[in-house]
Amino acid sequence: MAESSTVAYVFPGQGSQNTGMGLDLYNGYPSARKVYDEADCSLGFPLSRLCFDGPEEELTKTHNVQPAILVTSIACLKALEDALDDLPPPAYVAGHSLGEYTALVAAGALNVADAVLLVRERGRLTITRVAFRPDRNSPKRIKNTAAIETRESIPMLRVASSWLSN
Repeated sequence: MAESSTVAYVFPGQGSQNTGMGLDLYNGYPSARKVYDEADCSLGFPLSRLCFDGPEEELTKTHNVQPAILVTSIACLKALEDALDDLPPPAYVAGHSLGEYTALVAAGALNVADAVLLVRERGRLTITRVAFRPDRNSPKRIKNTAAIETRESIPMLRVASSWLSN
């Protein structure tokens, strides 16, 4: 009887970005290049150039950085799969916030083209729909009105009878 996998792939969230991320993967692994090319095509602009060359002020904008981190994380996974013949398949996939979407791509529940559009919209909604509650002084009291609108405007958020949390 074969042993079951105990490996988990865990993906980072926003804040793990830096200008130049993924360039070595893009240049060294055709599978990573394909991920960046697919994202560029899906988004209609060269996200890869933004990852590799910046400027950092544009890369760190929420609607740019979320697809950039997702694509770089999947490109890294594809390069790892190419580099290691015996990479064990994951028993679990997980991610921190934005990384949940990357985990869905790694698990095959979303494809890269759809995922980059989804997280770019997620980033846009985060910027435009997060407001402080007027009855509270604490910045910890944030009301995100995007969740309700997102469920109605992006039906692909419903994956495997579950709603993504953020």
